[in-house]
Amino acid sequence: MDAARDDRLSLERFADCEWADDAVVRAVVVAVGPLRDSAGGKKLCATLLERWPRGDMADTAQFHLATLAYWDGDWPRAVELHEELLAKYPRSRYAEF
Repeated sequence: MDAARDDRLSLERFADCEWADDAVVRAVVVAVGPLRDSAGGKKLCATLLERWPRGDMADTAQFHLATLAYWDGDWPRAVELHEELLAKYPRSRYAEF
């Protein structure tokens, strides 16, 4: 199952909803957790950051991307993504991590 593809089908219908970015973050958790679809989770994070870069869940998507890179053992990419988090969202709840 391609979680990212399935979520994009729904996202098109609800993209203008104020809660759409929240739903995408939850879809990331489902994709990466029960579905074990890390690539799909990364795609969903990228979609969220592209569509709602200033949304209230953008920092969460950025943090998830950094965490997924860390879990994949891609340390340089994890550091790069975390530094982007700090630069883009300095007051983020994830800044201390």
